[in-house]
Amino acid sequence: MAENLKVTHYNNGDEIPNITSMGDWSGLEIGAYCYFDNNIVNTEIYGNLYSWFTIDDDRGVCPNGFHPPSNEDYILLTDYLGGSSVAGGKLKSTGTIESGDGLWNEPNAGATNESGFSGLPGGTRYHGDFGDLGGNGWYWSSSGLEYTAYYHRLTDDDEGIHSGSGSYKYWGMSIRCIGNGVEGCTNPYSPNYDEEAVWDDGSCQG
Repeated sequence: MAENLKVTHYNNGDEIPNITSMGDWSGLEIGAYCYFDNNIVNTEIYGNLYSWFTIDDDRGVCPNGFHPPSNEDYILLTDYLGGSSVAGGKLKSTGTIESGDGLWNEPNAGATNESGFSGLPGGTRYHGDFGDLGGNGWYWSSSGLEYTAYYHRLTDDDEGIHSGSGSYKYWGMSIRCIGNGVEGCTNPYSPNYDEEAVWDDGSCQG
């Protein structure tokens, strides 16, 4: 997907709790979402911030045909874009707040968005506090450990993508979803075209 998730319900229709209180958010152990600074205007631009438990819920948070990306999915994407030292620039939306043509703080180093990912600096919610709007885009993966989970972060001051596993599951981060499609030949003019293929695997003939 080319935008941050904004859903407020699981796929079965159950409501995801909207937790506004700093005290209630810190240390929670359930799926939840919030708007940055509890301001709905921010969600229109940057999407919602979710606890990791939301992404891990069997009721599903991604639209039909999509699922939350694993840590391995992000690693594959990073490698495809040339490695962690440069992939961030290819994932970030372009422009800066200061120049009036973007949403990132200066310098938004190396941003080209050549991937079409259009990564946004939607910030995060740490121990109940909000931070990093305009400076960092934090993205959950579906891969979790006992108390923490894997995340991937884009920053305004370099073109890398920063990955780790030390974020507590109750932190609030953005979510992107990835398509469920199969790999195959996506060129309709190829003799081995696969109409069900979503990702091109380089197998097209002719």
